[in-house]
Amino acid sequence: ANDPETFLAAAQLLPPRVDAVDLNLGCPQGIAKRGNYGSFLMDDFALVFRLINTMHHNLGVPITAKIRVFESEEKTLQYAKCVQDAGAQVLTVHGRTRDEKGPEAPLADWDLIQKVKAHVSIPVISNGNVVSFDDIAACLQHTKADAVMSAEWLRRNP
Repeated sequence: ANDPETFLAAAQLLPPRVDAVDLNLGCPQGIAKRGNYGSFLMDDFALVFRLINTMHHNLGVPITAKIRVFESEEKTLQYAKCVQDAGAQVLTVHGRTRDEKGPEAPLADWDLIQKVKAHVSIPVISNGNVVSFDDIAACLQHTKADAVMSAEWLRRNP
């Protein structure tokens, strides 16, 4: 999504069949760049705020969001706070930047996820570096997150 009114109109078709709507601001793929959505909105805090805030005030179910981090810790913390202040009830943080993707990507920054968790008051879900069941406990202990999300590795080893 990159237009608050279009996003709201689409999301209003979902209740009562869903318990929440998630805005994926973490997608770094080329199609997201071409369509100007996903992680390619992270430089436009005002638009991200409007997308989430419109949903928060007009949809009958919670809005959640997934983000990627910036290279700058300060900017990452500002971004997380923007998402929270807009009305997101849960924040998922992928601990890699928009450019860090694919099989050669560096490890996700659990230290930065921990700082985001300390900076916001909403639940935080940590995403990145969870490749096995044993990684869940390590991630939760390190990041202090409320939960863990794993996607790519679960597709490879469910």
